[in-house]
Amino acid sequence: MDVPQDPKVTCRQRREIVDAVRSGDSVRAENAIRDHFDHIRARLSTTVHKADTRPPHAQQ
Repeated sequence: MDVPQDPKVTCRQRREIVDAVRSGDSVRAENAIRDHFDHIRARLSTTVHKADTRPPHAQQ
């Protein structure tokens, strides 16, 4: 799974968190935070997976 790092997506996700918090909608805020961190986890997982597939001499 390849999850691109798109600054527009990150910005939109963070804006959703801020808007939800400002509106006092805790359920929406929780969902927005969860979505944002799920995206981060997916990106990190992809990065770690790619790093593990490098030849041993390139991992140093």
